[in-house]
Amino acid sequence: MTERSWRLLVRARDLDAWLIAWPAGGRADLHDHGLSAGAISVVSGSLVEAVPERDDSGVLRLARRDLRAGTTMGFAAGHVHDVTNESGRSALSVHVYSPALPSMTYYELAADRLWSREVRWTVDDAEDERSIDDGRWPSQQRALAR
Repeated sequence: MTERSWRLLVRARDLDAWLIAWPAGGRADLHDHGLSAGAISVVSGSLVEAVPERDDSGVLRLARRDLRAGTTMGFAAGHVHDVTNESGRSALSVHVYSPALPSMTYYELAADRLWSREVRWTVDDAEDERSIDDGRWPSQQRALAR
């Protein structure tokens, strides 16, 4: 099984925190966290974060970073990334967002551009599967389209 599972740990007006279980091969496709800044702390196992960036020749590619147990990383609102458990073991991570996470936009990397695929809205401890494709780009990523 490669489906992630998650549980809402805390929801307050200014933040929420989620525990995410990552089976071997588990993945969260390219996405942002809307207007929320966030942090990921890997509790056990290891994860790989991939972030779209332009290389020296101007080609849009995914830059990879290993996140091992004990690693905590923060990011600003509009940060686009995917997260994958590439190891053969399960992993656990805690994710905190501020303000509380209302939605996530999912993206495709195609034709040297980042394309908005859908928006998923969060409702308490689940993602609402209703989605829209409104073509919005996070402000930090607009430059990647050039």
